[in-house]
Amino acid sequence: MTASTEDVTQEIPTNVPTDMPTEEMPVVAADTARDDGHSPRKRSTPPRSPVRRVAGWIGGLVVLAAVALALSITVVPAVVGGRTLTVLSGSMSPTIPAGSVVVTKPVDPASLHVGDVITFSSRGPDALGSSHRVTHRIVAVDRTAESVSFTTRGDANEAVDAQPVVADDVIGKVWFHLPWLGWAHGRLPQIMLLGGGAVLLIIGVGALRSALRPSIETGDNG
Repeated sequence: MTASTEDVTQEIPTNVPTDMPTEEMPVVAADTARDDGHSPRKRSTPPRSPVRRVAGWIGGLVVLAAVALALSITVVPAVVGGRTLTVLSGSMSPTIPAGSVVVTKPVDPASLHVGDVITFSSRGPDALGSSHRVTHRIVAVDRTAESVSFTTRGDANEAVDAQPVVADDVIGKVWFHLPWLGWAHGRLPQIMLLGGGAVLLIIGVGALRSALRPSIETGDNG
């Protein structure tokens, strides 16, 4: 007997009802811009006035100028091994008026020539009975095989200095000078302290005003 095999299948009903109950899923709306013609309000701070902007620029320039001045009469001379001196008299006027700051740099006396302005130690005592520094122009050079000396004179003086300047007395050659800033050189620590305090005060007041300044609400109206 031959065994027969049958395909076992199951008929899928086709008369499935069409009115099966369903449930509508709730729709959650995301936060979007309002559709009534109004955009969300934005907070902003009032713009700075032109006067305040100009004042800020001027203050910044003053601070930069003070820093540049401090560097030029303290750091720069120290780097090159020079000195910073204050001119007390008008013997070099009008080239270097009294009250100027003179910055010197080291120099080989053998390289000096007529017309150079040098600072040297005077061999003669001043009114207090001590030697002092003088800044005058070289008007003559006396060279020998062993030494060199200079005749000097202030630009405002008619007569030359009484004693020649020997090489050992030369302190340096004038590198540059800043007119009328001698008062600042003598008070540089106080000026830097006051300047730094003023900058910190301005920054603090500005930060406090920004924190207390009321913000303005703005929005686009349709």
